[in-house]
Amino acid sequence: MSDHLKGLILATFLVAFGAILGGFSVAFFFNVFLKESVSEPANQYNRDNWNFNSSAARERLNCTKDEHIDHIVALKEAFDSGASTWSSSRKQQFANDSINLWCLYSGLNISKSDGDLAEWNGGDCSIRKRIAVKTKAVKGKYGLEIDPAEDKAIAAAINKNC
Repeated sequence: MSDHLKGLILATFLVAFGAILGGFSVAFFFNVFLKESVSEPANQYNRDNWNFNSSAARERLNCTKDEHIDHIVALKEAFDSGASTWSSSRKQQFANDSINLWCLYSGLNISKSDGDLAEWNGGDCSIRKRIAVKTKAVKGKYGLEIDPAEDKAIAAAINKNC
């Protein structure tokens, strides 16, 4: 039985039980219990499930109007590297963690998209080196995998003389 189906059965039971007791709101149940127990179906990424607050990040980082807030380790990359099993609160923590955010000119951010250093060939030497160092720190902090191609690209960026 899938986690999604288990969550729906549990939701039905608790809502019915709450109705009997007369004080259990469906919205309360969903926000506190169901949202945490039902994760994204395997291999199905949805950016909306990460609750990224770009306004707060923009304010914290002082980005200019020409810059985008960029996740150094993109949310999709994190999902593919082990975060697919995380709870909603863990995803939100990752999405809004300043260690993984920076201001990046919009053109570079758009070209980087959701790829890792092995998949993206843009940026000058210093940008690639900074991304490489931060990627190791972020993925280490969150226990995310670094695949062999990414590891090779990270090593090349770190060891390159800029």
